[in-house]
Amino acid sequence: MIANPMQKLEDFKEALKNIASKTEIDFFLIHTDALRAPFRPKSRTPEGVLKEYVSDLEIYTNGINYALPSFNYDFTKTGIYSVPDSESQVGAINEFIRKSNPANRTLTPVFSHIYKNEIDFSQNLMPCDPFSSTSFYGYLRKKNTILLHYGSEIVHSTLLHFIERIGKSLLYRYDKIFRGVVYDFDNRKFDTELIYHVRPKSVRLIYDGEKMRNDLISEGIMIEWSQKGQKISFCQFNDLVEFWLKKFNSDPYYFLDPLTKSEIEPIIQKLGRGVLISDFE
Repeated sequence: MIANPMQKLEDFKEALKNIASKTEIDFFLIHTDALRAPFRPKSRTPEGVLKEYVSDLEIYTNGINYALPSFNYDFTKTGIYSVPDSESQVGAINEFIRKSNPANRTLTPVFSHIYKNEIDFSQNLMPCDPFSSTSFYGYLRKKNTILLHYGSEIVHSTLLHFIERIGKSLLYRYDKIFRGVVYDFDNRKFDTELIYHVRPKSVRLIYDGEKMRNDLISEGIMIEWSQKGQKISFCQFNDLVEFWLKKFNSDPYYFLDPLTKSEIEPIIQKLGRGVLISDFE
């Protein structure tokens, strides 16, 4: 049995390499946090530092195609999302990769992803549900995907929202529609209606990252290396999806921390159902 969390980064790399080869992995979904990544660049320039991070990521993915979030939340205010012009607001590494190859980006407003090589995915825009079974996450579920957290925490994965959507037992978020337009890389314009499942206004909603991490490690689903403020972890995407679906469907409050659950559960019980937009807006 693999020691987990791992003591040596080289052991982590070897475990990832073995899983990727034995199970014929064909895609990576990567979340990044440069400040906590398992790598310290030597370059003295910002561009050089980011190039080194990307080179390090290439070692982990080993020639396999990959995607990263390139989320931009301005659409909810402006009603405009442009594939080439809307910057990634979720990390310097992600934005650097986006600018290096701006055409390889999904059409999904707010929750877009950038990818290394061409993919056979097409986003529905009327309506556009970024976490439905036909979303980019649904596409990754049909692939043999690894979720790699390069410095970031598992609780920061928006895969959580995919589980909340397809699990059919979501009580503490409601749908809100944002209408606008999407411009693709060739500046073609498309109307869209984004279905955004939001937390209730003025209600605390915090996920229990420590519980999720501990459960995944104890079940052998997540492999992790962590040392002196640096960390990296990976899960097989579908193993994680099935585990979280089982947990969420048996306990709709599974993802929430104890204080959030203690505050939101009485609201749900009083309503006798899940929250609706009319309850709060």
